[in-house]
Amino acid sequence: MRNREYELARQVLNLANQIVKNRNKHLKELNITAEQADSLTFFYSDDNKSISDLKDYLHISHQTARGIVKRLEEKEFLRLSVSEADGRYKTVSLTEKGIHIVECLKRNGTHTGYQLLSGMTKTEQEQFSALMAKALENTK
Repeated sequence: MRNREYELARQVLNLANQIVKNRNKHLKELNITAEQADSLTFFYSDDNKSISDLKDYLHISHQTARGIVKRLEEKEFLRLSVSEADGRYKTVSLTEKGIHIVECLKRNGTHTGYQLLSGMTKTEQEQFSALMAKALENTK
């Protein structure tokens, strides 16, 4: 049984790596990575979010989140501002350039999802989604 569990875990890891690889390939023309695309999309919905909020959302270290924000700021997709409510707190917001990138992502963001689900029936897609959600919940 252990070997089966190990092989399944390896398959999931390989799938995750392939998804990131495919996403990065599609995002190359926008000059961003999959992680940066996820970050821009996260900040798009609310200007009152922080680097710490991104850390929690992506389940990464604060240092990694800070690095992502720094690179996106260097590309002029994001800007940091001191919070009006608390001067120790910095909020992250998208620039016009960043908003344009997110709008491009929304228009073209389904390539990997279509590829992942192709060949599955509607029922299989729903089962896959439910099983993935359950597996993710089991790993928390």
